[in-house]
Amino acid sequence: MRILDSKDERDRRVVAEAPLIGDSLRPESQAFFATVCDELTKLGIAFTVNPRIVRGLDYYTHTAFEFTTTELGAQGAVLAGGRYDGLIRDLGGPSIPGVGWAAGVERLAMLATGVPAAPRPVALVPIGPRAEEMALSLAEELREDVRSRLAKHEVPRMIEFVTSMPMTTTGKIMRRELRDLEKKRRGE
Repeated sequence: MRILDSKDERDRRVVAEAPLIGDSLRPESQAFFATVCDELTKLGIAFTVNPRIVRGLDYYTHTAFEFTTTELGAQGAVLAGGRYDGLIRDLGGPSIPGVGWAAGVERLAMLATGVPAAPRPVALVPIGPRAEEMALSLAEELREDVRSRLAKHEVPRMIEFVTSMPMTTTGKIMRRELRDLEKKRRGE
């Protein structure tokens, strides 16, 4: 089976002469595939039918798929999978149809452009009484800005405000103390 997926030009010449799997489909499988293609078209999802696509697992039934790119050179497959109606039954479970896929996280990351940076926590660590006054004022301004943006649904609602933080004599925040404070707050 691996020859069908080979990148070697000699193998590709041999495979080019092999029969296409689509020519051997039963009428119900042909109808199912036509429906998948029709639905993708109706949804405006661009696709290309590759009559020589190979998935390395023999439990796939009906449609197998692969998302590819030319942006990554020879390693163009980014995400692939397929439908497997009999797999769970074959493993001793109920007869439940399924779809599975796998993606190359590193490849997806290399393709990601324009992704906003993850929000970073902000800690104001004042040193001295004057800086402490300024930090309190600035902290409240930041909180109010976030609250107003939350109200407009501009930022996720997974933000909690920390109103007090344990400090060491050097002014650094200690992780263990923060964890203990959070546990205490939750009543653990």
